[in-house]
Amino acid sequence: AVRAAAVAPLSRRLTEGLLAVDDVRLNGDPDARIPGHVQVSAGWVEGESLCLALASRGVACSPGSACNVHAGKAAPALEAIGLEPPWTHSAVLFTLRHTSTRDEVDLAVAAFAESVAALRAMSPLAP
Repeated sequence: AVRAAAVAPLSRRLTEGLLAVDDVRLNGDPDARIPGHVQVSAGWVEGESLCLALASRGVACSPGSACNVHAGKAAPALEAIGLEPPWTHSAVLFTLRHTSTRDEVDLAVAAFAESVAALRAMSPLAP
């Protein structure tokens, strides 16, 4: 409970920062979620590519969901919450620890915004 309380404000900060990027949606219930887990989908961006772009900027995340074992296929958990393609394939999961800092969250938000913009600029499908 102490660790969950420690990550709650950082999770809110991360969520708000990620959702400030156009065409990004939070997946799952905004309140009833695993402490420190923030999962979003970014329109017009593929999740694995986004994770690679984030990694090049020093930010770790995972594509899909924590239970995604079939690369390239939608995670059953994402389908169970009603997420449909293409949102299932653009999902990325960020995980915070009780030792995470505001600076790390701010870095992740900035890297996410930059990565999404760069990938959309390369996409022939993006509006």
